[in-house]
Amino acid sequence: MAPQPVLDALNDKETVHRRAVELGLPVPREYDEMPDRFPVVIKPHCGEKAGLKARDRYQIARDPGEYARQYAAMRRYDPSPIVQEKVEGPGEGVNLLLDQSSRLVCAFCHRRLREYPVTGGPSTCCVSFYEETMIRQAYQLLASFGFVGMAMVEFKGGRVLEVNPRVWGSFPMSTCCGSPFTALYARAAQGETLSYMPEDYQVGVKMRYLFHDGAATLGYLRQGDWRRALAGVADFFRTPEALYRKDDKGAYRAYLRNSLKGR
Repeated sequence: MAPQPVLDALNDKETVHRRAVELGLPVPREYDEMPDRFPVVIKPHCGEKAGLKARDRYQIARDPGEYARQYAAMRRYDPSPIVQEKVEGPGEGVNLLLDQSSRLVCAFCHRRLREYPVTGGPSTCCVSFYEETMIRQAYQLLASFGFVGMAMVEFKGGRVLEVNPRVWGSFPMSTCCGSPFTALYARAAQGETLSYMPEDYQVGVKMRYLFHDGAATLGYLRQGDWRRALAGVADFFRTPEALYRKDDKGAYRAYLRNSLKGR
């Protein structure tokens, strides 16, 4: 596990943005004053420290009036919220494992297919893919902080948005796509020197979270996004549940129990 100062730095979205700029990595445009273009995203430096749930860690403003209201609301959690252009394109995660010397040990990528809330929230259904350039950029970013352990670098439209220096919501994809990520984490934690093997997992593998993906499908239906809504209905029958394992049903039962309780 990385030391606390490194974790704090990577949890700060502005620190990550500045470092990405220094490294020449693609990032969204930031605004220090009233934006000259809309829509924009308003978010705190670290939503986790503010105690916000994933869906509440940002607000979208589509005009100056909405910007003023949303900015004032976000200042309750952060005196100087970050304001960035709203980037279009698929949300993608590059998931990396770095050993105790910050060497790359394992990597796999996933792309969001649906999310909830549908206006922008955690992934409810995703698919594995491989992209060498994004893996290289994500590793360059993490290594510059001297990071060790596991992290997910989030991209949208090919631009770096933020880093989750911890286990992330779509982590079960590591098992679904056959990545040796967890086993290599255990070996690296014991000090073993390991070699990085690119493309050591299956691409095109989907997984979903039953209740949340159902809510996402209904949300897309209400929006009139028939393509995503119909894909959600189809995936209900053909896409495996992220947490279900025949030989260990504990995690899936906990997910069902917590979902029914509204957690």
